Amino acid sequence: MSKPNVFLKSTYRQPVRSFLLLVLFGLITFGFIAKAVEYFVVQREIERLGDYYRSIGELIKFKDVEGADLRRAVELIKDSPELAFLDTRRYSSGVMEGIYNADIDGSSNDSIVDVPFQFSDGVFNMDVFFYGTLTEVKPLIITDEEDQEKIAGYSFKFLMDTLVEGYPEQTETGEYYGYYFSLIRTPNAESILPDLMKMQVGQRYLLRGRVDQYMPQLLTGTSVVNRQNLFYFTPLDGQTLWYIQAGDGEEVDLNDPQYAAVRNEIGMLHANLHALLLAGTSDMSAIPRMQQSRRDIYLMEGRWLNLEDDFNGRPVIVIARDLATTRGLKLGDQLTITMRGLKEPYYGYIRAGIDNRDWQNYPVNQETVEIVGIYSSVGQDRSIKHYPSGTIAYLP
Repeated sequence: MSKPNVFLKSTYRQPVRSFLLLVLFGLITFGFIAKAVEYFVVQREIERLGDYYRSIGELIKFKDVEGADLRRAVELIKDSPELAFLDTRRYSSGVMEGIYNADIDGSSNDSIVDVPFQFSDGVFNMDVFFYGTLTEVKPLIITDEEDQEKIAGYSFKFLMDTLVEGYPEQTETGEYYGYYFSLIRTPNAESILPDLMKMQVGQRYLLRGRVDQYMPQLLTGTSVVNRQNLFYFTPLDGQTLWYIQAGDGEEVDLNDPQYAAVRNEIGMLHANLHALLLAGTSDMSAIPRMQQSRRDIYLMEGRWLNLEDDFNGRPVIVIARDLATTRGLKLGDQLTITMRGLKEPYYGYIRAGIDNRDWQNYPVNQETVEIVGIYSSVGQDRSIKHYPSGTIAYLP
């Protein structure tokens, strides 16, 4: 005969105590299980949110010190075990095939007026080259400080018939355009003027005009009303050739060796009209300015570039809202871009100096990329103008 179970008999004799012990055991067990489940859930969420909330830092030069170079700082931290990856930005000029950029308000254009904080020296993306017929020549009379009248310059009015190079928004066939030649601001103006005065009303010419956002509206003397139709007379070759006469319906043979400098100026303008500043990045979502906390640059459509794009060398690009809306671009569109490393650029623009002389001899690389993202910024959203920042695009 088996012995009675002491524990079972004790349970029967004290049912309330036994029940309370059972409940206590259940609560302790549930507590342990809940804590274990909570731990695993928290760890999983931390890993998941790690893709969105990351510790991101950037190297900043606090002050200019002779010989200081951020590359030395990069060398110090690049092998740190605390660093997940290093995104060193690379920049290049890119020229879009068949698509103009959106920098059409003259914000990047240099000025003949000395302007404080003017950083775009030598950039003239608002120039135009066109054929037009001279219809009017007038002196511009001003009154000096002594109330004496004097000639400050001359205005030349042309009927434009053919655009050679320039933003399509700037000119229209059959419109009149005023060219102003300043005797005050143009170097060696007195020696240049006799050559300009040889032009004859009724004759057709190849011309170059320059927009200046600081050009006084009333210093033209022409009957042209629209301020956008006013240009400063500018040499075709950037030096001494102010115009080339052309017959009705004819085009100047710019392949003639004597016009090599004119070809270079037109080619440079063409590149600038289609130019972007390409920023190479390993992961756009890790760029400090793209973080939500910065309230600066944000994604409007599509996606940011990521590490997989960089690792796999995907031919993709993220462009600015200004470029997309102005030129009718959308996600999935293809851009063919010629990349060229410039030595002294302003954004992606070739400007006067070393690049002006040698840009055609620089190595180039052409690539077709797909638009996968469109970004904007608080500054772009608040502005009604186009700025050079709208020419910045990102590639892996």
